[in-house]
Amino acid sequence: MIDRSGARIEAGWFASARRGLRSAWHGFEAAALAPDRRQRLLNRQAHIVAQNATIANLANIASIFVVSFVVIPPQLNTFRIAWMLTAVAVIINGARAWLPRIRRQNFVATRRDIWRLHTETVIQSGVSGVMLWRVTPYLDDSKRLILISTYVGVLGCGAVVLSNFRSVSLVWTWCSAAALGLTFMNNMGSSEVILLSQLLLYAVVLSIGAVFLSRSFATRCIAEMVAEDGRETVRMLLDEFEDGVREWLWEADSDDHLVRISPSFAASAKRNALVMRGLTLPELLVDLDVERRLEGHIALRKLSDCFSTKSAFRDTVVPVRIGGEWRWWSISGRPLLVDSGDGWRGVGADTTDEYLAKQEIVRLANSDLLTGLANRHRFNVTLATTLEQSDGPVVVGIIDLDNFKSINDTLGHPLGDEVLVQVAHRLSSAIRTPDLCARIGGDEFALILTNCAGLTGAGERVKDILQVFADPVTCAGTNLTIRASAGYVASGNEISAGGDLLVAADLALFAAKAAGGECAFPFDRSLADDASRRATTI
Repeated sequence: MIDRSGARIEAGWFASARRGLRSAWHGFEAAALAPDRRQRLLNRQAHIVAQNATIANLANIASIFVVSFVVIPPQLNTFRIAWMLTAVAVIINGARAWLPRIRRQNFVATRRDIWRLHTETVIQSGVSGVMLWRVTPYLDDSKRLILISTYVGVLGCGAVVLSNFRSVSLVWTWCSAAALGLTFMNNMGSSEVILLSQLLLYAVVLSIGAVFLSRSFATRCIAEMVAEDGRETVRMLLDEFEDGVREWLWEADSDDHLVRISPSFAASAKRNALVMRGLTLPELLVDLDVERRLEGHIALRKLSDCFSTKSAFRDTVVPVRIGGEWRWWSISGRPLLVDSGDGWRGVGADTTDEYLAKQEIVRLANSDLLTGLANRHRFNVTLATTLEQSDGPVVVGIIDLDNFKSINDTLGHPLGDEVLVQVAHRLSSAIRTPDLCARIGGDEFALILTNCAGLTGAGERVKDILQVFADPVTCAGTNLTIRASAGYVASGNEISAGGDLLVAADLALFAAKAAGGECAFPFDRSLADDASRRATTI
C-alpha cells in the first residue's frame, strides 16, 4: 500500500513537473488561457511564424547560393550541388505545405502542424550543420570567417523571425548553435574555444530575447482577443437592441436633440427617423400625446428635469398614443462623460404588455371580482388617504340591502349575483368624483363622501343615493323591488380614525334596520352607549 501510494505520489509529482515544463516551453501565458482562446493564440502564432518564415527563407536561399558558390571549395563540387539542392528543397517543401494554409481565413493550427514546424526547423539546422562539418576543414581563415559570419547571421535572424512562437525559436537557436559548436569542437584550438564560449553566450542571449519577444507577442494577442470579445459582445447587444421588435437605442447631442435613432425606435413610434432627428426626447413625447394622461404629464416633467440638470434616469414609464392606440414605453438614459463629448445615450422598450399586466394585477387586488367596485382593502386605503388630505369632514356611509336574503333564498344565488351587479352599477353612478363606493361584504356597500357641508348635508347626500332603489331591478325578465337601509357618520373631533368611522357607520346602520329599514340614520353618541350596554349585558 505504501509503495503503491508512493508510486502514485511520484507519478503525480512527475505529471506536475511535466505540465510545468510544457507550460514554460510553450509559454505560461497560453497555459492560463481557456481552451478556445488558447487555440486562437496558437493559430496566430503559427500564422505569423509561417508568414515571417517565408520572408526569412528567401534570405536563407540567397545565403545558400552565396555559401555554395563563394565558400565551398571546387574540390567539393559534388557535395556543393547535393547540399545546395537539398537545402533549397527543404525550404521549398516547407513553403509548399504552409503557404496555401495561411492564406485561408479559417486557418486552424493543429498539434501535427506544430510538430511539423519543429521538425522543419530541426531539418534545416541539421542540413546547415552537415555543410559546416564537411566544408570547414577545407577552408582558409578568410573563407572560414565568411562562413561562420553568414551562419551566425542566419542563426540570429531565424531566432528573431521565429520568436513569436517560443518553442520553435528555441529549437532553431539551440539546434543551429549545436551544429556550429560541433564544428568548432571538430577543429578545437585556442581560437575555437573562445568562439565556442561566445557562441554559447550568444545562444543564451538569443533565447532570453526569444522568451521576452514571445511573451510580449502573447500578451498583446491576449489583450486583442479580450478587446475583440468585448467588442463582439457589445456588437451582439447592439444588434439585439436594433434588430429587436421592442428594444431600441437613442442618442442625443449636447443640445439634447436626437441624432441617432435605431430603426426599431422609429418603427415603435411609427415615425420617419429623419423627421425624429432634431427633436428633443421630451418634444417627441409631447408630439405623441404624452401629456393627455396624468402619469404621462408627471413622467414628462421628470424627464425634462433630468435633461436640464444632466441627471441620468432609468426605466421611466411614459404613455404615448401611436396610431390611435395607447402604448407604454420604458426609457432610460444617461449623459455622456466629458472626455467622450457632451450628449446623451440611452435605451428604450415598448413595455405595453408588462404595464397592462401589472395594472390588471393591481386592479384585481383592489377590486371586487363580482361587481367591479372597490373592495374592502382599497376602501380602507382610500379612507386613510382622504382623512389625511381632506380639510373638511369626511363622511363614511354603509348601505345594506334589506330584502336580499329572501331574494337569494327564493330565486337562487346566480340571480342574487346579478342583483348585486346592477345595484353596484346604480350606486357607482350616483356618487361623484372623488367620492368612492365599495363592496365590503355580501350585500353591504360602503361610501366615502366629501364636501358634504356637515352632517346635515351628508344626510341629504345619503338619502339622494338611496333613491337609486326607487325603480325596480329587472333580472331574468323579473322585476324585483330592492329595499335598502343606510347608516352614516362624519369625521370630527370625537371620531377621526378610519376604523372608528366604519364602526360608527355600522352602528347607525343597525339603528336604521331596527327602525324598520328603508331609511338612513346618522350616528350619535347614544348609539355607541347602547352598544356598550348590550355588550356588557351579554
